[in-house]
Amino acid sequence: MANTTTALCHSELLHGAFAPLIGQETPVPVILRSVFCDEESPPSRRGDSSAPQAPPQSDGMFLSSDEESLLRCAAAGLRKILRSLRSLRMTHGAKYGCSTGEHRWQRIAPDVKIGQDVKIYDFVNLYGCEIGDGSQIGPFVEIQKGVVIGKRVKVQSHTFICEGVAIEDEVFIGHGVMFVNDKYPVSVLPPGTPLPEREPIRVCRGASIGSNATILGNVTIGEKALVGAGSVVTRNVPPRAIAAGNPARILRYLDEESSKQ
Repeated sequence: MANTTTALCHSELLHGAFAPLIGQETPVPVILRSVFCDEESPPSRRGDSSAPQAPPQSDGMFLSSDEESLLRCAAAGLRKILRSLRSLRMTHGAKYGCSTGEHRWQRIAPDVKIGQDVKIYDFVNLYGCEIGDGSQIGPFVEIQKGVVIGKRVKVQSHTFICEGVAIEDEVFIGHGVMFVNDKYPVSVLPPGTPLPEREPIRVCRGASIGSNATILGNVTIGEKALVGAGSVVTRNVPPRAIAAGNPARILRYLDEESSKQ
């Protein structure tokens, strides 16, 4: 009984979706053939559009020849859809000098300035920003307007870089790093209230930020500084300092590490 009910539901859905295009009384197999089958398909797989056919019957365990033919047509149609999707180019890589590969799923606004030999991976959202030569932007990264990223910077996946951030050359940004430019965010401002000024953040040349770190506004991370994974940076980090924790504290300096070695 359950199988019969399922089949009826599927039939009603198919008629509701496709019958206006083909005919209210057209049987489900003919509808599917009309939607999925290639024009080049052999007649045995396309059905006879001149005479309505009864739905194929099976014993519930094995597919009838008509059902098998129908499934083959559906599979061929789905392959066509996938090929069409893969052929979409949701990037402007070639136009803007971005080395992004052939098939990309990206949202890159026309106002983004991209340098030479930049690698941008799938599922990014970039608008109004600038990316320097030789940099890499990982998947699932959002970079907002006004952000300036220097040369040979590596931004790993799932990172959010908000308005007001400046990243100098040869900086490493780990996975899931969050930059925050507003310490007191609200969902709705009272009428007539101006937008608060964005709190700037600067990451100086050669610094490294570990995965899942959070960088609050009005902070500068000095040259060659290292921020530990999961840290919350609320104040400036001096050059060559190693900072970690919540809130991040200076643990030692890279010069001390070198002297120990």
